Amino acid sequence: MSSKITSDMMKRLFMSIALAAGLAPGALFAQQTFDNSGNSLLHGTYFIRQVWYGNLSSTGVVGEAASLTGTITFNAGTYTVNAQVADTAVSGGAPQALNTTGNYAANSSGMFAMDDPLSPGDVLYGGIGASAIVGSATESLSFDFMVAVPMGSSVSSSSLKGSYRMVGMDYPNGDVTKVSNYTFLINPDGAGNLPVASLTGHAVNVNNTLYTQSITGATYSLTATTGTMTFPAQASGTSLISGTKQFFLSSDGNILVGGALNGYDIQIGIAVGSSSPAAGFNGTYFNGGQDYDASSFAANGYYYLDSFTGSAHVSTTASAASAVTDLRLDADNWGSYDYTYLEQFAIASDGSGPETGYLNFVGVGGNAKVVIGQSTNYSVELDVLAQPLTVTGPVILNPLGIVNGANYLPITNPVAPGEFVSLFGTGIGPSTAVVGSLPYQTTLGGVSVTVNGIPAPVQLASSGQVNCIVPYGVNTFFAVFQLTYNSQKSNSVTVYVDSSSPGSFSLNNTGTGPASALHLDGTLVNAASPAKIGETIELFVTGLGAVTPSSPDGAPASSTVLSWTNDTIDIYVDGVLTTPLFTGLAPYFAGLYQVNLTIPSVPDTGLVNLDIADENNGAYSSVASINVAAASSGKIQVAPHRRGPSLGRVATAKETAAHRRFANLNTVTTAR
Repeated sequence: MSSKITSDMMKRLFMSIALAAGLAPGALFAQQTFDNSGNSLLHGTYFIRQVWYGNLSSTGVVGEAASLTGTITFNAGTYTVNAQVADTAVSGGAPQALNTTGNYAANSSGMFAMDDPLSPGDVLYGGIGASAIVGSATESLSFDFMVAVPMGSSVSSSSLKGSYRMVGMDYPNGDVTKVSNYTFLINPDGAGNLPVASLTGHAVNVNNTLYTQSITGATYSLTATTGTMTFPAQASGTSLISGTKQFFLSSDGNILVGGALNGYDIQIGIAVGSSSPAAGFNGTYFNGGQDYDASSFAANGYYYLDSFTGSAHVSTTASAASAVTDLRLDADNWGSYDYTYLEQFAIASDGSGPETGYLNFVGVGGNAKVVIGQSTNYSVELDVLAQPLTVTGPVILNPLGIVNGANYLPITNPVAPGEFVSLFGTGIGPSTAVVGSLPYQTTLGGVSVTVNGIPAPVQLASSGQVNCIVPYGVNTFFAVFQLTYNSQKSNSVTVYVDSSSPGSFSLNNTGTGPASALHLDGTLVNAASPAKIGETIELFVTGLGAVTPSSPDGAPASSTVLSWTNDTIDIYVDGVLTTPLFTGLAPYFAGLYQVNLTIPSVPDTGLVNLDIADENNGAYSSVASINVAAASSGKIQVAPHRRGPSLGRVATAKETAAHRRFANLNTVTTAR
């Protein structure tokens, strides 16, 4: 069932977890209680807009919609909300006053959890940026999206000048058959006049067709406590945007957010400049948003909604942006699961970046990005540059620097028992890299790592990066990493834990692109030697979790008694399901998993998507690709999946009932 891997192949496989040129992100929590070490990152008064859609029917019809608009003041773990709430089930949607308090916790990576002010009993999860925070209650049975911006103390209409790229999404009265999505430029003059340019969008009840509208006479007003924008309605037909919207501008002037007091829409604007923002679009970003698929009802018999929060690690060269993204996705008829994917697009001089089904806009300096859907896709998303806590000391573990050792998956992605992870920081090991040999020991080059107090096998130690394996004994909700170098302890960094967190090793050592795979004769699967339909190959990954029979931490896996994964793993090649012949530990290695699969008949040839799915926890990875020959068509197709799993994939009962996070923020304890 498995062929022995050569020592040369071992070098190739582990190149992708050797010293990395750039920093990739990680995640931070506490072992059983949501870490509040970063509470100082979230303080003061913010303007908040949140939209919520719930009580869905079996076909996805929204039974109740709500929105919240007002202020939220954060102070040392508690918050106070003074807002107006509209709810289709209360007083015909007329705005009602809401004054409430709640608890929150933020960790040093900038991630937070807070009591949901609009849906008591739920918890909002999200991330903190300098210009905004974003969040969603991804573990609930409803769908929501929240954006809040810090309020300045001396704001007036003159504060709003320059150009802003606006995006918006609306569920009129919560009606899924009238959803609209739009984008436009505003050029406020600082005196209350709001010129609107390039208003384009689409609506479900207008055949999902892109159309353009003109708006003249739009105005705005902004004071230290409130702001309004007023858009005249179209003389006839469906107005993409009209009426008065409450809004506010972030204290740094980069982001604005708003919506109608008696509506269920949300508008987000990001500052844009005259020069291309591509050069600044790098680093770790928190994201949040919501989606609607207008084609779902005809295809599947239900309306598809989702909401999400997550993170992305972005690198941009010239105008080419590449983002390895993790979403904690709350999807109708799917439940909640982690979805990781690669997205790539070119950034134009105006900041726009189209990709299949979606349109990105990057703001000035690369500080933020907004997204809308196209055609039958409806979406609104905000990405903000992460703002972690500053850590000092001789041995510093970066709060954004714990990542999957194969794909460098970003901050919100969990770790799994048995997974190879890379830790990034400053002064965390010797200046000359030391590489361990099997079986990996728990001390290497003066470096040791503990995960929830359990010593972790260390494979590589250097001043900026340490590679280790998550002990199989880590089975709690959170994993606390701490590193020691020459008796000096680092700060603790905490991440989510799940039963699996798949990541494919890559041939180009970047964590993306063609996956590390072998033909059964031991040669590489690559462009010169592609896999053929009907051929069985071996794929090498990490993060597939616990195995049976178990294997000691850091020890090479047996070649005589194979260790199989406890979770059921599926593989999709070019969107086509193939059931693996074997999923388990790769013989002769530690922290490395092997998947034997047969290439199915696929629609494309060349480099195609290679996705990994876990039927138990719903995790879905769409980062890697593979070269395939002798397909039915002659085109080359690598299509990043923007949202959700591959088309044609059918949810299993296990996935539909995927486990969820819960939280009692009085003790700020969560489970996922």
